[in-house]
Amino acid sequence: MARNSNAVFTVRASGFAPLLYQWYYNGAPIAGATSSNLVLLNGQGRMEGLYSATVSNSLGGAVSRNAQLNIAKLGAVCNT
Repeated sequence: MARNSNAVFTVRASGFAPLLYQWYYNGAPIAGATSSNLVLLNGQGRMEGLYSATVSNSLGGAVSRNAQLNIAKLGAVCNT
């Protein structure tokens, strides 16, 4: 993604309600990230890494595959 832009990750699941969601950044839970969408605002280099989610209900759970987020590193423009 471009620096200072936004990104949205979405996980889709079906099963008996309620479905409980938890997002992770580099394997650690993201506080408050408990919906099917994860919105990342104002992309910065510190946000680069692996994102994943778990979805669970009373019968069990599932883990998503990792999604890699990279922030574009734009070089300087030089007019000569």
